[in-house]
Amino acid sequence: MLSSCAATQTSANLNPSHTHMNSKPNPSQFNGTWVGELLSLNGVQIDQEEIYAGTRKFKIEILDGRGLIYQWKSNKWQRFWQDKYTDYFLVYPNDTNAVVYQTKSGRDANCLWVETWTFNITKTDTHTANAYFNRTVNNRECKIEDDGIWNKSGSLILKRID
Repeated sequence: MLSSCAATQTSANLNPSHTHMNSKPNPSQFNGTWVGELLSLNGVQIDQEEIYAGTRKFKIEILDGRGLIYQWKSNKWQRFWQDKYTDYFLVYPNDTNAVVYQTKSGRDANCLWVETWTFNITKTDTHTANAYFNRTVNNRECKIEDDGIWNKSGSLILKRID
């Protein structure tokens, strides 16, 4: 059901001949390796310096709708979730924007956990993009005292390096 605001739009506004409505997702326009460092940080129930120590830098490798995320740790790039999963992050593009995301859940020795990462990206030119990063964690049924549910986010500028 359309909201009242959407329902009041004229048929001209909903005309499929509008160019933006005809644009087809083109994942290849985001292909490449993008690197950036978080510029601002926000979080609830976390010590930002501890959480982000050595993880402010991100590298995103995108190829045709799939992505791999790396973090700069211990003076080298380390793939995120490589120890637990071989899955790619998904890339959903629309014109100059894309969402790169992954959501996982599992059980380890201490908790049942659910975790989601997203990067909301908008290209400013062929080699630069603004991005907003969000990570949401829900640790449940923990055997030890845990941070439980938390969220952190930040903005970054990505540069395509290849």
